Amino acid sequence: MKLNIVLVTLGVVLLFTGIMRMNLIRLDRDFLINNIPLLGGFLILAFLNYKLIDGAHSVTEGLKAGGIMAAKFAPMLLFMFITMGAAIILINHYRDSIVPYLAGRSGLFGAYFSSFVMPGSLTSVPIVRELWISNPESRFGLLLFLGISPLVGWQVLLIRQPMLGWRITILMFIFNLGASLVVFASTWMAMKFFKIS
Repeated sequence: MKLNIVLVTLGVVLLFTGIMRMNLIRLDRDFLINNIPLLGGFLILAFLNYKLIDGAHSVTEGLKAGGIMAAKFAPMLLFMFITMGAAIILINHYRDSIVPYLAGRSGLFGAYFSSFVMPGSLTSVPIVRELWISNPESRFGLLLFLGISPLVGWQVLLIRQPMLGWRITILMFIFNLGASLVVFASTWMAMKFFKIS
């Protein structure tokens, strides 16, 4: 068992080193901001496991459980990111023709339906940020997209299904569909209240 842990750790270190050498990840400010909270959370939970449960054994069991989950979901995440990459290329290519469908109150419909078909907000954040700066009239639509896509986007469904099973995924989708309609109606009323056409 210890040999397996050592081999997996060595493999992760080699993979991370290869990714760093290809300049896919840089140890810059953004990398630290994104990962230090996760590292802090791990250290706090490891400390709690150590103090409250069973010393070093519980910490090792936690690492083992995390490694098993990482190995189980790594292929799914790999294919998901490849799919997201292809979607980003399409979105970037048709960005200028997307903008008119997000502007004004009529743009809420475009933002609502794009929440279902575009990759989720994580993938689209760079595009959303650029549209936010360059097209102020599309901001309500962009906020709606950012609010709804984590609820009903296909990318999220692909992640949930293997982790939760198809029954829970379908029930969550139905519940989130109702919640997305409430968010849509609230945004519509806010735009009407502020007299934004």
